[in-house]
Amino acid sequence: MAMQRPGASAMRGTGMLPMRALIAAVLLTASGAAAVPQADTEAAAVFSTAAHGDYDAAIRAANAALRRPGISRKQRAELIAVRAYASMAQGRMKAAQYDFDDAIHLSPDASTRDAVRQLAADAYDDRAGKEDDQGNWDLSIAYYTKELEYRPDNPATLRARAMAHRLNCEFDEAIADYDRAFAIGKPYVEDFIDRSVAHELKLDFDGALADLNSAIKLDPSDYRLYGFRGHVLAEQGRYEAARADFEHTLKIEPRDLSTLVWLHITHLKLGQDDGAWLKTKAAAADSKPWPGPALAFFAGVLSERDLIHLALVSSQTRIEHQRCDGWFYAGEAALAQGMKKHAEELFQKTVDGCNPNDYEWVPAKMELRRLRGRPGT
Repeated sequence: MAMQRPGASAMRGTGMLPMRALIAAVLLTASGAAAVPQADTEAAAVFSTAAHGDYDAAIRAANAALRRPGISRKQRAELIAVRAYASMAQGRMKAAQYDFDDAIHLSPDASTRDAVRQLAADAYDDRAGKEDDQGNWDLSIAYYTKELEYRPDNPATLRARAMAHRLNCEFDEAIADYDRAFAIGKPYVEDFIDRSVAHELKLDFDGALADLNSAIKLDPSDYRLYGFRGHVLAEQGRYEAARADFEHTLKIEPRDLSTLVWLHITHLKLGQDDGAWLKTKAAAADSKPWPGPALAFFAGVLSERDLIHLALVSSQTRIEHQRCDGWFYAGEAALAQGMKKHAEELFQKTVDGCNPNDYEWVPAKMELRRLRGRPGT
């Protein structure tokens, strides 16, 4: 088991309905089922086809229905809105935007207008999610911003955009979105964790600690929170306090190997000999999944070369993150052995070769500051 801070996989969950449910729940319910009479087979076909994801057919059906004489203004607005959603699902953003604006303009009453706006917001949320999955943060931020035009001050969307800003290394913007979301809706544990990371990446450790303390007040049984707080305390050089938090984490979740590694690092910083303890823990742990190799490395079972190699092969999903971990852990071992130049090289590799969102990037940066006589805050 490894401690991981929230990443892109945590971004979704804005509470939006999938397309299949949207057509019925948003348009048919909000605007009234009478908007699409059962006898009106063309209009009904548009809703049914779009709900099943056949967007080309939905667009063709919408166009055919819109050409039919006698169609009501409400029906026209709804059909154009569904056509807009289908266009956006195909990536035809300009056509979708034009249709959404047209549908809102045509809406004859507040309930239809609100339904169209909700459908537009969900369409942009869906597109933002697709860009999140690809790591295209600039585009996902743009789509979340557009979503907020249709659904202003939605806390879930603000949190999702904040995460995209953070992963795009736009930390001030991330914190601003979290602050706005917190002011609108009650924050939960994950929200405080997310904002604490943005503060941490700005090297605002006091801000990070304040958020983690708030999270602990909400759920003192969540072992992750003490590990995250210990991590920040160690970055500040407050190793006694960090050790206490890591020990508390392990009392709740003794299988957390990342925290075992960090507890050993605090022992090194405090000049404590934990050789026997470390060998016992390393022998009991599974050395194959990451960060098991790191524990084996610190216990003297693996060489630095072995550690770096295993960082690249022990997982197919977190290779880049593990490479950064490997450099950082090797740097800590070198530093403990008095090899400051080699440690500095490894910490510099971590800072230069990794993303600030990687778990050991900030610790490496702070070690460099201390080695170069600029500890900072």
